[in-house]
Amino acid sequence: MRISSLGFFFRASVALSVLGAVVSCETTVSFGDIYIETLPASQIGSDCAQLSGKLTCSSGELPSGLEFGAIYSDNFNLTQASSSWEEASSLGEDNVFSLTVSGLKPGTEYFFRAYVKIGGKPKFGRISSFRTEASHEPGSGDGDNPGSGDGDDSGSGDGPGSGDGDDPGSGDGDNPGSGGGDTPGSGDGDDPGSGDGDNPGSGDGDEPGSGDGDDPGTGDGPSVLGKYYEMPGKIESDNLYYASHSFMMNGKKYRNYTVCFSKEDHCALWVAAPRHHCYSVNTVKRKDDYKRDPSIPADIQYLANEAGAGCNRGHILGSNERTCSREANQQVFYFSNIAPQLSSGFNTGGGGWNLLEDWVDTHEVADTLYEVIGVYYKEFTDGYGFKVSPKKIDYGGREDVSFPTMFYYALLRTKKGNSGKAVKDCSSDELMCAAFVRSHTNSLKGQRPSKTEIMTIAELEKITGFKYFVNVPQAPKNTVNPSDWGL
Repeated sequence: MRISSLGFFFRASVALSVLGAVVSCETTVSFGDIYIETLPASQIGSDCAQLSGKLTCSSGELPSGLEFGAIYSDNFNLTQASSSWEEASSLGEDNVFSLTVSGLKPGTEYFFRAYVKIGGKPKFGRISSFRTEASHEPGSGDGDNPGSGDGDDSGSGDGPGSGDGDDPGSGDGDNPGSGGGDTPGSGDGDDPGSGDGDNPGSGDGDEPGSGDGDDPGTGDGPSVLGKYYEMPGKIESDNLYYASHSFMMNGKKYRNYTVCFSKEDHCALWVAAPRHHCYSVNTVKRKDDYKRDPSIPADIQYLANEAGAGCNRGHILGSNERTCSREANQQVFYFSNIAPQLSSGFNTGGGGWNLLEDWVDTHEVADTLYEVIGVYYKEFTDGYGFKVSPKKIDYGGREDVSFPTMFYYALLRTKKGNSGKAVKDCSSDELMCAAFVRSHTNSLKGQRPSKTEIMTIAELEKITGFKYFVNVPQAPKNTVNPSDWGL
């Protein structure tokens, strides 16, 4: 998973010519078998940086005719027309390539992603970012960093990154919740979404469910989990357990995700989380340290760190969406965030779920994407006509784990993506939400997202019984326009 943009954030621009780099191999394979990974930037100076990527091919050797490199910009959107492209000249060990970009603006954050082309058609890796070193020239800011306003950090003070610190990317319309300009997601409070107490999860507390109970649906009973915009309504049941996780980064507390876990199914029903660049900057690598969720009774979770029944360990909220810190990434390896997913055609390269995940990544925007990733266990037939029936399987050291019949995304975001407005301040016409639903089957391998699998949030609510985005009463849950989502 990955990202989109923030207008006004940066002002540098670099224009580079596109030169084709060709790899010669003997094997000819489908474009869908080739995968591109964006690696962290390195050798970062005040006006240059080294960008890298890695190519893999699921069906063997890489084919001939590949062009590869990196696309980058000081604008979060990384549109093909407005970004600079740089081609790499060759592949190194383990099919890793590197290239150096220069002419960058000092003290500026740049966004980039690796790409590969076959026949002129690009395929992209995840978006990552880096900040060039500051140029300590006389007259910059208050004598600390270029443009530092109050002297905290480049770009802080009253410029980009300020605001009230409401939510990643919101506030007064500037940048990831940064309040006084300290760190993405900071502000006057501790959590993305905190600040002055006017956003989901804020108030007098920092965690989901805090506040004074003065937000839509809060303060008057067990139906609400907290004030965060991504939160579904709470269903009271002896079968259901709820847990919220947060982490510390740069001295600030960030919310990670909230999970609804089923004792009967021994697996989650949904995971709700914000998606924003401040969570997915590529700073840590996964450790695959799967373990029980300490906030949910151990005896209803998986009993062993093992898969089974033709399934692998599928993340509900992906590991790639939480690479900003070691603690954040470790939490997505809790068993509560892991579901059985078929390994040959669903949760694999080019698999039905992986393709949907990659597509959702393209809607991670500067204003923040709010998502609920859900798991369903009753009989289900999706828009493609694939029917899956419920059953129990051997998985995670248990013999009574429910086999998921369907997975879904419920998504909410602003239409512009970089409006700088918190969703609570948006009209219904400024928002878009939709559900994307796929049966849990290997038959969807290679099936890219289409309008066949889209439905309104209201339609999804009728299927699952949950209410979504309850803290955003103006969310357009009864309508959906596939073209808003590029379908």
